[in-house]
Amino acid sequence: MAARRENWTNAVVAEKTGVTDKTVGPIRDDREATAEIPQSPTRTGADGRATDTTNIGRTPATSHEEVMAEKNESWTDRDVALKCGVDHKTVAPIRDALVLQRRFRG
Repeated sequence: MAARRENWTNAVVAEKTGVTDKTVGPIRDDREATAEIPQSPTRTGADGRATDTTNIGRTPATSHEEVMAEKNESWTDRDVALKCGVDHKTVAPIRDALVLQRRFRG
């Protein structure tokens, strides 16, 4: 089934219209803000894959460092990731850096 046009990524729209994605983005934002076009929680790329865009550009409610500082020892990296709103693969490098930082400080 073909993707509806409002679900196309900015890059796909740009490619089909001969402009850059930097041109498409502000126009899409303006049109979505005024409800000229519907807001869609997904975007479909040139490869046909759909991506959930609901959290793109949002700042996590709690910083990684704050969560890691108060981290309960029973929490897994996935628990921390869920609390921060990031991918679990992001947690380990931050945890490791904080452990090194604590070793050098004290």
